[in-house]
Amino acid sequence: MPILVCALPCEAEPLIQHFSLKLLSNELPFKIYQRDSVQLIVTGVGKVACGAACGYVAGKFSLKDAIWLNVGICGANAEVGTPFLAHKIQDEFYPSFPFPLPCATAPLYTCDAPQSDLKPHLLYDMEGAAFFETAMRFSTLELIHCLKVVSDCGAKILDKKIVSALIQKQIPLIESLLHTLTTLCSHIST
Repeated sequence: MPILVCALPCEAEPLIQHFSLKLLSNELPFKIYQRDSVQLIVTGVGKVACGAACGYVAGKFSLKDAIWLNVGICGANAEVGTPFLAHKIQDEFYPSFPFPLPCATAPLYTCDAPQSDLKPHLLYDMEGAAFFETAMRFSTLELIHCLKVVSDCGAKILDKKIVSALIQKQIPLIESLLHTLTTLCSHIST
């Protein structure tokens, strides 16, 4: 079962529409959307919110060996709109890539606030480390990934429409990655 994890509603909206996901309930502590085998959770911004949301969804649905994909924006010294898979996450987490890479990779540094002084060849976000550390409790490294789309080069982007458009452009990449991970998951589970 793929679990898509987004911090912001504007990151999640293109995925909700594309996969025709429906809100499970307004009474849950986090917005969870689902259709067939795809789930999406909107965590809120920051490490604590993301870790809590991932733990909540895993516990609520008794997930084991699920596909976890964190989709969101990041700051980087790269062209806006460029997608990256994280190949290292700040606390010495190293995702495993037993499949051909569908896009470039870069190390991801998770911060408590947006950063303006960005180092070359490094992605900056506010959830990735907590996402990865929490998801590792419920699945294997091969099935846990962070896909980040460059939204800024050190300046804050506040326009939700721009964020949604950046994620929307990556739908084919996200679909391809989910297909690859679903195939990999079936081999791991057997």
